[in-house]
Amino acid sequence: MSDTPYIQLTRLRRRRGRILEAIGAYSSVWLGSDHLLSITSNRFAEDYKRFYFGDIQAMAIVRTGRRRTWNFVLASMAMFGLLLSVIFLPVDPSVSEFFFVGIPIAILVFNNLLGPTCTVYLQTAVQVEELSSLTRLWRAQKFMDRIRPQIIAAQGSLDPEETALRLQTTFSAHRTSVTTSPLNLS
Repeated sequence: MSDTPYIQLTRLRRRRGRILEAIGAYSSVWLGSDHLLSITSNRFAEDYKRFYFGDIQAMAIVRTGRRRTWNFVLASMAMFGLLLSVIFLPVDPSVSEFFFVGIPIAILVFNNLLGPTCTVYLQTAVQVEELSSLTRLWRAQKFMDRIRPQIIAAQGSLDPEETALRLQTTFSAHRTSVTTSPLNLS
């Protein structure tokens, strides 16, 4: 048993991906003293990945259109349910409109209350990993606010002038290597 206490940062969430892979796969992220621990489980095996704060190069939060897609699907189901209730209600008054219309509308409202969707990527020197347990923008921002102090403590902080200088030297070195390299067209 490890003597490092872990704090759970994200709840166990169903993993996205290919349909057959994602049916039983769950993931979560835990905070250790000097690293993040990503756990992916598919009921039969677990995959553990450690990301030390000193090794994290970038974290990207990318907004996605999943909420809009689900809104379209749920609104279509509600409209179809409304059409079915109009057709079958005169024939059988025991048919409940709530089942056909209310359930998709309730899920639609809940989906919108959760806010915009996103995908979070964590980059180190050797890999880019998707943290699939972070799917909503507000939750990803809360996660970033929680781990930012640990990353700054491990790596130090850059002031804006130093950041601009590093970007300038990186791009000028890249531009010089591109323009001075000879082309071999044979």
